[in-house]
Parts: sequence; C-alpha cells; structure tokens
Amino acid sequence: MTMTPPRSASGASPSRVEWMHWLLACVLFLCAAAVLAAEPVPHKDPFRGDAAFTDQTRPPPLVGAENRDLRRVRSYAMQPPTVPHAIDNYQIDRHANKCMMCHARTRVGDSQATPISITHYTDREGNFLGDVAARRYFCDTCHVVQMDVDAKVPNTFEDVDAVVRRMREEARSRAAAPQPKKK
Repeated sequence: MTMTPPRSASGASPSRVEWMHWLLACVLFLCAAAVLAAEPVPHKDPFRGDAAFTDQTRPPPLVGAENRDLRRVRSYAMQPPTVPHAIDNYQIDRHANKCMMCHARTRVGDSQATPISITHYTDREGNFLGDVAARRYFCDTCHVVQMDVDAKVPNTFEDVDAVVRRMREEARSRAAAPQPKKK
C-alpha cells in the first residue's frame, strides 16, 4: 500500500500547501504512535528508593542527632549556625519556644548557651524590639540539627576559603611553571 497525498477536488495534483499539511499530519501521527508505544522510564529518587512516585512510603527512621555541644565552622557567609544538640520533643509553636529557655538574652548567664543574634530582635523595617521578632521566632526554620549520616545525594560543595586557597595554589603553580622562551 502506498500513501499518497490527497488530490484536490478537480483531480489536479496537490498544491505545495496541501502536500505540507499531509506531511505534517503523517509526522504528527508517527510521533504520537512512538510516544504511546514507548516504555515508561522509571524515575529513581534517592530518597524514595525503588518505590514508585505514586506510592505512599514511610520515611527511614531518623538517626540520633550529633549531641556534641560544639560550635561548628560555617561553610558560607550568613549561614545560620547548626544546632549542636538534639531537639527532640522541643515545643516550638505559637504558644511556646523551648529554645528560648536557654538562648534568650536574659537566660544565657544561667545556661551558658550562645545567645541568639541581635538580628533576631529586629522587625522588617529594621526597628529594634524588646523581644524576638515574630519572623525569627520559629528557630527550626533556619537552624537545623546536624546528623552524622552519609549523604543521599552527592555533594561537591566547597566553602569560600577552600575555593580561594585552591585558586591561590593554582596561580602559584602557574607562576612557578617555566615560561616558554620568546624567539
């Protein structure tokens, strides 16, 4: 069976526009057939394992938080510090904030905890307040507990100090390399 473009009503050969319409219809038909015949490619999510995207899964149990009470080096400027202790069962809602029992500026003398930053006492307009600003009240929005686990997703992050150090070493090695002699 041969496929031929439709003839016009007068029986004359099809015009260039009719030919292009026919060709476009064939291409669209073949593309649609290929899409429908294709096997779906399974999506592999490192957090869900082999479970299908539509399946309800149970998250893996959380491992114990690092509980070292040591300040960690921050990886970039303005990074919120991580929480160096467990906060399981801490109430942090509109009624209470357990973090403030130790980290409020009026409590750090007794607790010896790090006081929260002065930036947490300013509102959106930059006015200093007598208490923590509402937009900074929910600590666990920015501050997270550090977990000692293997990364599920590869991470190639370098902090700015490491990048600067690497660039300086590369510049030194280029400068120390023998330069080609000019003729």
